[in-house]
Amino acid sequence: METRRQRGRGHWPGSRQAQNQEEEQGSMANQYQGARGEEGDQVVTVINRMTDLLARLIDQQGQVLGNQQRDPEVGEYRALERFQKFAPPKFLRGPDPKADENLFETMEDIFTASRGKKHDPLLKHLKARRSSKRSVNYVTEELGNEYSPVYVGPQEGLKEADRITTLPGQPNAVNFDQYSGYVTVDPKAGRALFYYFAESQNSSAKPLVLWLNGGPGCSSIGAGAMTELGPFRVNKDGSTLWLNPYAWNTVANVLFLESPAGVGFSYSNTSSDYITGDTKTAADSYTFLVNWLERFPEYKTRDFLITGESYAGHYVPQLAQLILHNNEITNQTVINLKGIAIGNPYVDIETQGSGTYDYYWTHALISDEIHQGIFSNCNFSSGNTSDACQTNEDQADSAIGNIDYYNIYAPLCSSSSNTPTTSWLSV
Repeated sequence: METRRQRGRGHWPGSRQAQNQEEEQGSMANQYQGARGEEGDQVVTVINRMTDLLARLIDQQGQVLGNQQRDPEVGEYRALERFQKFAPPKFLRGPDPKADENLFETMEDIFTASRGKKHDPLLKHLKARRSSKRSVNYVTEELGNEYSPVYVGPQEGLKEADRITTLPGQPNAVNFDQYSGYVTVDPKAGRALFYYFAESQNSSAKPLVLWLNGGPGCSSIGAGAMTELGPFRVNKDGSTLWLNPYAWNTVANVLFLESPAGVGFSYSNTSSDYITGDTKTAADSYTFLVNWLERFPEYKTRDFLITGESYAGHYVPQLAQLILHNNEITNQTVINLKGIAIGNPYVDIETQGSGTYDYYWTHALISDEIHQGIFSNCNFSSGNTSDACQTNEDQADSAIGNIDYYNIYAPLCSSSSNTPTTSWLSV
């Protein structure tokens, strides 16, 4: 009988390699536990939960991972490939910080592919562990008193080339203009950022709003434009679109940016560019804006706002700071920044952890007992999760149920309709 760990490792179920690997992984896990003590125990526990999730992915996605004609663009397949490269026993050979980083990146890839609930406690734990091992490269450390000129490339004719006549499956009666394309931010490295721009009706009277999703690594088009605030939503058939009545482009001209390079359609021809940080992300976003405004010069003097969510809690204020700094150094309004807005911003590990459960509690999603248990047993500043803390977090997840915690009062979506129903589903 195949085990979850065999399936999670990447050898297809029932194979002799899978059985041998199960034995090797168990042995190496024991060595890792012996070498790393309590931390080793925690990591092995997480490994087992990760392989359990991957097994469920195989079942839930119609054997996507086991299909002989596997598509490398499928998220689950990419996650499995990464798991094969970095998974046990490779990262169980001793105290290696790089191996730990690969482990936590692997697990986040798999959780991203699962399309599961955003508030899974293990995912929060993984992000906290990864964040605690990564130094944040803040823009404030890099800003000096001199202005460093940015690359500005030729933009003539590119606006019209970027015009979207119609999107696949787009409904009729669309009365606003759309554009998408690439803006080169470093020609030497071959680095370019992708954007989607949805103008508003009567666009000349409306401000320009930049939207940034977080992650780091979330697509502003796949997430922000298509599932949150963009002009369209995707129907269940996966081929047609419907108009979003709450789209932000009803009141503003909205620019969705895929940043940094490697996110969504943004890319670089220099592989080292995919090792990035906050400073480089802000610099590239600034260069993008300067060039984009050359392509769309009618927006140069327009009121400009930067908005975003999640890790945009770093992206938004850092980009705003860079804009204000460069405006001051050059003694001119290069970008007419008027304000910023961030929803559910990632600030730091402790604030993110404690704030999440305070939010649940103050909105009557979890009981006093669960809330008290979490704050008695969980140390959000360290990122380490004890068994008692994990139990309390699991209780919180169970109590919250299958709701959208970004819109807790909205009805759930029924599997038989494209839009929310008026009745609540049992969870």
